[in-house]
Amino acid sequence: MAPADGWGGSATGTATVTADTCSQPGGALIAGLVAQTTRTANTNAATWAFAAPTGETLVSATLWRAGDADGSAAANAFYEIWFAGPTNLNAPGSAFGQCVGGSTCPEGIGEPTQPLGAKNVLVVPDSSLGTHLYLNASWRMSRSAWNLGGGPGVTF
Repeated sequence: MAPADGWGGSATGTATVTADTCSQPGGALIAGLVAQTTRTANTNAATWAFAAPTGETLVSATLWRAGDADGSAAANAFYEIWFAGPTNLNAPGSAFGQCVGGSTCPEGIGEPTQPLGAKNVLVVPDSSLGTHLYLNASWRMSRSAWNLGGGPGVTF
């Protein structure tokens, strides 16, 4: 059982949760969105953020993760799991290890019943190392929908 030193959770939006079960056998940091809930795109996110001690920097990191982005879908909106560092941007160069609901990640990522299994290993890319790492679960509208007149706060 590993401690969650340096990690802090936050949840925004309806039925969005973070939980730290690291002190329990098979425990984990959990970021999720509760099923069967009406959502507003780009306002629901569960995030765990790691901050290195002052003056310190991550030079390498390996995470063990498992999850899925199943759930209902709406036009141009989807569930997703993603990691980022050293800033919390869901953009090339910052985001990695993404699982976007639908056809791009239909089976989820990793193996939830094998917390330290080989399928769960995620090596943090060198470009994502620094003073912070982030784990996110969110309900998001695609950038193309924004360009078509949608945007933050559009309810599906």
